[in-house]
Amino acid sequence: MSLVSLGDLAQSFTMRRQNTALRTECITIVQEGSCGRVAALAKEVGGDFGPMTGIEHDLAKLRTYDTSITESKLFVSGLQDALEVIQAETQDFANAAIAASETGNGALADTSGSDAAQTFQTVVSAVNTSVGGRSVLAGTATDGPALASADEILDALATVISGETTAAGVIAQVESWFSPTGAFSTAGYQGSTTPLAPMPLGQGRTADLDFTALDERLVETLKSTALGALVDGRTPSLDPQEQLDLIRQSGLDLISAQSGLSTLRGDVGTVEATIEDARQRNQTEKFGLELARSEIVEIDPYEHATRLETAQTQLEALYAMTARLSRLSLTEYLR
Repeated sequence: MSLVSLGDLAQSFTMRRQNTALRTECITIVQEGSCGRVAALAKEVGGDFGPMTGIEHDLAKLRTYDTSITESKLFVSGLQDALEVIQAETQDFANAAIAASETGNGALADTSGSDAAQTFQTVVSAVNTSVGGRSVLAGTATDGPALASADEILDALATVISGETTAAGVIAQVESWFSPTGAFSTAGYQGSTTPLAPMPLGQGRTADLDFTALDERLVETLKSTALGALVDGRTPSLDPQEQLDLIRQSGLDLISAQSGLSTLRGDVGTVEATIEDARQRNQTEKFGLELARSEIVEIDPYEHATRLETAQTQLEALYAMTARLSRLSLTEYLR
């Protein structure tokens, strides 16, 4: 049997190549350990990037949905806060107005009228709430307030009722002004009649944000509050008792309007629940996708440590072998 040996130059080249390969492997393993991801992704997936591309695409969509969910949540939360203020303020005034009217003391009309005007200011301000520079009840016209100012609305109503001398006449004129065919839709409401489009929350899931100040439940609340607010300096032709009758009617109408406000807040609450459900679903889906991605691109720490230790051992053995071979000379042999 013949023995095949390597010449010194070939042997040197072979040792150098092995040394380079082992050092490169050690460097690669260390780099992978520092970032936690495999360096040769193409090798890891066998050249098939389809699954990885699909995962990244789905994660990108979920990030877009996350942004939409955050915006929708803030928008609806702002709307719910505004409705809470409206309901609390009008409930308090309604109780006070009815209590004042039951005394039969016309002198209380001025005080109640002032309270009503302040409540109307608060209600209009709440309806004009904006979140992130977007009006929540103006439809697609989010860059401006949903309603004209409280004083502008009350001044317009004062002009309409200027010839009335009884509470019944004022009530009729105010109800006509706030009716679906009345002037409120053009002189009071400043937003768009086109509601906001649904916001996408996920695959097949949307949030309906089609609330505007033209909602009949809000219009009823505005009308009822304005009725009492007119007593504050805008019904000079009415005697104190007639003014007190307006205050009473305002309180009674606001009590009736509370159920509508509660229903409206419930509708908004349903949208809030839809948004939260979508957020949780997206988080679950994102976790699954990230787990699948990590199984492809992330290293196994235990396997990685074993590979590094093996490569280091082989490199040390190669260094030892090289050192020994470097001492093989005729002088060393003759010794």
